[in-house]
Amino acid sequence: PPSPYKQLTCMELLDECLSSKANTDLSAAFLRLEQKGLVYRLDPSIEPQKFMDATLSLKQIQLLRTIPKSNVIRGHGRLKEITFPENILIFEDGQHVNTLRDKKETHTTFIHCTASAFNFQKRPPRPIFEAGRITIQEIFSFPGFCFNAAVIAWLTAQSNLDIRAKNLLCQLPPPASSDIGSPLGEPKGLIGDGLDKLDHPLILALNNLCHWYETPGMGEWLHSLRLFSLTMNGYSLEEGRQLAQKNQKHLSKISFSSPS
Repeated sequence: PPSPYKQLTCMELLDECLSSKANTDLSAAFLRLEQKGLVYRLDPSIEPQKFMDATLSLKQIQLLRTIPKSNVIRGHGRLKEITFPENILIFEDGQHVNTLRDKKETHTTFIHCTASAFNFQKRPPRPIFEAGRITIQEIFSFPGFCFNAAVIAWLTAQSNLDIRAKNLLCQLPPPASSDIGSPLGEPKGLIGDGLDKLDHPLILALNNLCHWYETPGMGEWLHSLRLFSLTMNGYSLEEGRQLAQKNQKHLSKISFSSPS
């Protein structure tokens, strides 16, 4: 059964964005979704520049908002290094932040969640399916990690599809640029650029989904899978297909720049 807790899916974000007059403005779409209670900001006074699909309830957000602002470090770029045993955080802009409040503190747990999960290494791009090799990569946007692997596994098991056919069902985002300055990879989830190119990950996710619905048996499998975001939100097979087709129809009316 679908989850009683709804979450924003990439197809619903596209629908919100493409259905408006400013139909490539992701920032405006997020503000409208916030008004509907579908997304939240940790700090309502600041407009985020990134969206990484953190899944929290409103009660959890309200609890996080009780953290004093003096304990929030913002505006120094990504974390570059943590020194031990000093526990000093070193940021991209050179800022050093000492996290030790008491010299007696000896055990501090740092949870680092800014590395990209897929497609971030400095390496030549490669397809997902090759003879004797499968490279798991992102072929569908949020929620995604387990779902991406499940789709690739399903395609692997389809003996009626050859390697070329399987790769055609897996359009990939462009490879990471060669000038990545961080071992954590290229920053992902940037909102400000909007839907500016046809190789935007959200548009590629939509293209993949439309192809999956056209593949015999795949749509039925998707809507039996609890990891699929539209299944989570209670969409039937026909409703999911209609949402994808609606988004494709809106896209067909928009002029995009060529992929980079």
